[in-house]
Amino acid sequence: MLESAINYRRVFTSFSLHDTNYIWCPLEDEWSRAEIICDFLRPFNNITKLISGSSYPTSNLYLGETWTIECLLNSILTNEDLVVQQMARNMKAKFEKYWSDYTMVLAFGDILDPSKKLDFVQYLYEEVDPFYVEKVKHIQMNLYRLYNEYVNKDDQSNESLSQVHASSSLGGGSAKKFQVPLYQARFEQHKNTKRTTS
Repeated sequence: MLESAINYRRVFTSFSLHDTNYIWCPLEDEWSRAEIICDFLRPFNNITKLISGSSYPTSNLYLGETWTIECLLNSILTNEDLVVQQMARNMKAKFEKYWSDYTMVLAFGDILDPSKKLDFVQYLYEEVDPFYVEKVKHIQMNLYRLYNEYVNKDDQSNESLSQVHASSSLGGGSAKKFQVPLYQARFEQHKNTKRTTS
């Protein structure tokens, strides 16, 4: 809507000159403010369209786009126009309220993306947060904790499979034996060896 109004800026001015009843024509500084706000909000519109796309997975895009939003907010906080500054402060306050809750989940999507990994997350945090080292360590620790939780669940399922195998072989040989594929057995052996050496 702002873009449309800005395109017809001269029409509004001309209309105010021809119709004395039209008293709501924006002043020059209001037009300048509208252009600044329009330029500022355009990337938000593009990011919203990108993140809300449903035909492709976007979990690896969230963190980078959220970082872009934070950089945009930080850059507009120093604008000369007090109205724009106040708008940016309000947006920044809301952004920080939600950003602090979701950063870890968003970071996992980027860490698991082979083109980005943990170095990408560390870079983003380094650019916007003076306490980035602690946050990256916290994310890494939680990622390892999540991984270990999956490993433990996998170990439990393997134990139950081996119990099924033992009970079926005790049945007098009439039941078929359950065989674990060779690659899975070797992988489990590798994991167990690593776990005992760590």
